[in-house]
Amino acid sequence: MSVWLTAAAGLAILAFAYIRTFCPYFSDDCAYMLRSLKLGIRLIKYGKSKPFYSILECFLDAVKRQPNKIFIHFEGRAFSYGEMDLQSNKVARALQAEARLKEGDAVALFLPNEPSFVWTWLGLAKLGCPAALLNFNIRSKSLLHCFSCCGAKVLITAPASFICYYRLLFCSGETGLLVGEITRRSPFVGYAGNKQQTEKKRLYDVMKKGDLYFNTGDLLRFDHEKFIYFQDRVGDTFRWKGENVATSEVADILTLAACVLEANVYGVKVEGHEGRIGMAAVTLKEGETFDSADVYKQVVSYLPAYARPRFLRVQPSLEMTGTFKMKKVKLVEDGFNPALISDPLYFLDPDQKTYVPLTEEIHGAIAAGKMKL
Repeated sequence: MSVWLTAAAGLAILAFAYIRTFCPYFSDDCAYMLRSLKLGIRLIKYGKSKPFYSILECFLDAVKRQPNKIFIHFEGRAFSYGEMDLQSNKVARALQAEARLKEGDAVALFLPNEPSFVWTWLGLAKLGCPAALLNFNIRSKSLLHCFSCCGAKVLITAPASFICYYRLLFCSGETGLLVGEITRRSPFVGYAGNKQQTEKKRLYDVMKKGDLYFNTGDLLRFDHEKFIYFQDRVGDTFRWKGENVATSEVADILTLAACVLEANVYGVKVEGHEGRIGMAAVTLKEGETFDSADVYKQVVSYLPAYARPRFLRVQPSLEMTGTFKMKKVKLVEDGFNPALISDPLYFLDPDQKTYVPLTEEIHGAIAAGKMKL
């Protein structure tokens, strides 16, 4: 018996040593999978409960049990359950009286990350009004598009599911396209009012005949420890600060400036930063000089901070492909180093509130991480 116990103990020690050496995150992975499993079971239970127990009902029960307990901490202030309930009641009454809202009316929320966002949503829930939550960073055409396609009758703004499982489709080396299988438990409803864009995001017969996947457009890579990192976006978009930037939208805004004739927008790598920062090559109208103040005014007025091109390159003409599309690859490779580019370069300086000439000193400060982007 002692021999078997000794052998079992030895095998256990060997297994433990193997896991510690080759799977150092095994225990963390197991803990995460256990939490995910528990969450999935909870979601299934909530979905099957009769009658359905909503977030609003959960909140109101908490108000009854503990009205004085702190519900939200925000920038040094604290809001109790009772205070949030009172504020949401005020919102509900005001919207009912002034906006004539009734149950079923969709409302768009365009609010920053602050307590008023929560109590406004709660007020709408009390009225039975579904809320379309708009990204507070978007501006101009993007905001108009989101509001027009969400079906909302009212826009409220400030004064001034189930776990989805993803796979990587490898296209070259360690970089792969992130796709998610579309199933009953992880559906892809699509883009509101845009069937064509919805269909573009669907991939058929990916792993086997008859399956259906969602194309995220994100390129990811694995490192040697199997951690996943975002690499880039596919198509005419790039990502900066966790947000997707549509190059055509930025180009449209740049051409609003009186001096700009054409704009070719793309993203460039910055050492120490994930994703790509916005840059644009522009041509000027005949007889015009670059008006840095006007260009700055347009991008700040109509683009969210993450979409504003931080670098501009003024060229005599833009290179086109045989099908009259603007070439971007060479521009992306060139980057924004003034020592290597003869064209005039400009940098969006938020402190001076204009585009300033991009000097080697500015470039060096950015490369060294001394200048915040």
